[in-house]
Amino acid sequence: MEQFKEIPLSQIVPSKLNPRKASLISDASRELADSVKANGVIQPITVRLYMPKGKDEPEGYEIVCGERRYTAAKMAGLKVIPCVIKTLDDQQAVELAIIENLQREDLAPLQEAGAYADMMNNTPHTFQTIGDKVGKSAAYVEGRLKLLELPDKVKEAIALEKITAGHGLVIARLEDEKEQLELLKAITAQKLSIRAAENALAKHGREISTAPFDTKACAKCRHNGKKQRDFLDDDTNLEGRCMNAA
Repeated sequence: MEQFKEIPLSQIVPSKLNPRKASLISDASRELADSVKANGVIQPITVRLYMPKGKDEPEGYEIVCGERRYTAAKMAGLKVIPCVIKTLDDQQAVELAIIENLQREDLAPLQEAGAYADMMNNTPHTFQTIGDKVGKSAAYVEGRLKLLELPDKVKEAIALEKITAGHGLVIARLEDEKEQLELLKAITAQKLSIRAAENALAKHGREISTAPFDTKACAKCRHNGKKQRDFLDDDTNLEGRCMNAA
């Protein structure tokens, strides 16, 4: 159930459930405030009734989606803002806020990965159910989440666009940090394509056949190059190699 109305800003509070808390005052926010001052709020924000802890009756409204538009409206000196009022429980509110964030056109790969992590941490989801909701495959969602496991230097290179998310996924196939950083160095120094970076994987890890222990269990181990999920294509030749040198 939902309804549309203009609501005084004084009756609206920011979300207490927003999984990605950050300062909303930035150059982009000021630009949005200038636009709002000139044109008004074109896209309504989404709110739900606000129920303060220990209270039996709602007191105003809580933002579900659109906190930047709300902040910009305050900065622009508006008194009211257009709202869509929805009936949502906490889980539904968190999920809707995350999905709206994922629909932003300027979302960077690591921001996208962070949003998927929020869905996994705050709502009962799997790779597949998240993919179904955002129109992506389960492997795509899993791949984005793998980026969050990379060393900080690799994530920084992705954020600064020195390498692509695709390169990051190649690096993520190695599980030893030293080797991950070595591959990062090779990619940036030699300007390797994603395919060339994949081919370079064969220089890393260890030949399973040379292990000084019974390797029977290696057939099902996630470190086995053959068993690893390949997020890019199916022809990377890692059969017989353990991708965790340690």
